[in-house]
Amino acid sequence: MSPIETTPTRRSRGQWWWNPRVLGLLAVGVLVAGYAGWLVMRAARDEAAPADGSAFASSSAPAEPPARICGNAAALDGPTRPPKDAVRVTTSQDLRRVTAQHPPGTTFWLASGVHRIGTHRFNQVTPKAGDTYIGAPGAVLDGQHKNLYAFAGNVSGVTIEHLT
Repeated sequence: MSPIETTPTRRSRGQWWWNPRVLGLLAVGVLVAGYAGWLVMRAARDEAAPADGSAFASSSAPAEPPARICGNAAALDGPTRPPKDAVRVTTSQDLRRVTAQHPPGTTFWLASGVHRIGTHRFNQVTPKAGDTYIGAPGAVLDGQHKNLYAFAGNVSGVTIEHLT
């Protein structure tokens, strides 16, 4: 019997990368490069963030509040009785629901005490156009460190007075 002659197969120049070892090395290289890029982006973000975890400073935000409120009796001490035609809101009532139940242009008088807005970050009061919120002496809106804002919405003519 004569041996079968075989000629070694030769890959063309453009197919060297189909070698499993080469493909494995390419895959590892892509993963390492992606991870390194992620680390660089994370380090840049962490470096830019304030150390105390507060929000980024904005050049347009004032450095101090426009009005001093704490200890300012003129700003905090509202009327001891509700104004004429005002809706009286007690601390046991949900200000969000009371607001929703009344037409635009309503005046709400919040009695003395702590008025809790809700326990979810988006539990805000949504005023209607022309609504007025007035606090009695010692009236406090408490978001319980959970609400993002006390009031939210895009309406005009809303007034908020004498509330902490």
